[in-house]
Amino acid sequence: MNNIKVVIFDMDGLMVNTEPMYFLLFNLVGSKYNFQLSFEEYCKITGSGPDNAAKVIQKYPKFKHIKEGVTTDMIKEYFPLFFKKPGDANKPGLRELYEYLKKNDYKIAIASNSFKEIIQQVLHYLGFEMKIDVLMTGEDLRPKPNPDILLKIAEKLDVQPSECLVLEDSSVGIEAAVRANMKVGYIPDIAYVDGETRNRATFICKDLAEVIAYLK
Repeated sequence: MNNIKVVIFDMDGLMVNTEPMYFLLFNLVGSKYNFQLSFEEYCKITGSGPDNAAKVIQKYPKFKHIKEGVTTDMIKEYFPLFFKKPGDANKPGLRELYEYLKKNDYKIAIASNSFKEIIQQVLHYLGFEMKIDVLMTGEDLRPKPNPDILLKIAEKLDVQPSECLVLEDSSVGIEAAVRANMKVGYIPDIAYVDGETRNRATFICKDLAEVIAYLK
């Protein structure tokens, strides 16, 4: 039996299958600025958030002309076009885990490097109502891998960091959770996570439904 009272979800690649969409979107953006990302290059920046990604890709010589914030604006413009049918982008086990958490009185939060506007769009297209107790993003405080948004969630819900479980699919998310002294479940997606970082996770699951076994 564990002492978890709060479950904190990442969004992109964890709750919803947005990463392949973002890969296409980066190259849609790139077509306007004369650059293209390979899938390998994209996997190096995924999970970092749109503005951070813009900073990262400038490290590549062929992308140095990209201005910070370009991806932010373009994602806001094109994101709604990719969600045609509610529930299409949901990751396996999302609804099952959510219903278990609500039934057992866990507090639920989202901590994402994405934008609130985008997160709200995603929540609208889940195909079911997902009630969130706290939503924190990199717009509120320093983004992951800094632990700030995770610690603020614990503060808002009046719990200790050790009473929080963070669910993540990226290196920056795992690092943030470890730095916040929170337990972290790693559910792999396309983002590259090295072996050392994987080993820092409290546990690893193939999908969100398997998290239930850890909580029981």
